[in-house]
Amino acid sequence: MTLNDGREVTIRAATENDAFGVLMLIDSVARERLYLLNTEAYWTVEAQREWIRAVHRNGGTMLVAETTKGDLVAWADLARPHAALTRHTATLGTGVHVEWREVGLGRALLQEIANEARSLGIEKLELHVRSTNSRAVHLYGSLGWTHEGVSARSYKQDGAYEDRVQMGLWIGPT
Repeated sequence: MTLNDGREVTIRAATENDAFGVLMLIDSVARERLYLLNTEAYWTVEAQREWIRAVHRNGGTMLVAETTKGDLVAWADLARPHAALTRHTATLGTGVHVEWREVGLGRALLQEIANEARSLGIEKLELHVRSTNSRAVHLYGSLGWTHEGVSARSYKQDGAYEDRVQMGLWIGPT
């Protein structure tokens, strides 16, 4: 696909061979200390490889955005719970490399992961987002995600607290 700035990426399913690239991408976003719950990717490539396998094995999916040079610049994953009463749901995790933001990639990736979710029989997507991440909250809202709650002072970084915003997107039958 062509992004708003003319650069090209391919959005595709992640495989275990993407583990190193995904790990480096997550680490890059985590070290910004603004978006993710970890401030670094502390796990191993093998652990990342197993996470990718487990997501697919458990009925979820993981997508990556790959440049024409083969670099991974964004990811989105849907992890499904094991509990019977929540099997119709999946939790979204996502991130975009700093140099690839504001060009339509995040929006395209979220639209594609929602399509993948439908094909997997998932009826509801859920996520938690840091309340200070207003850009993400706005993007999710523009795609139909709704606020479902706030958990006050759920996150603490460098002595400062922030809230966790819960959002959901119903994609099942109406």
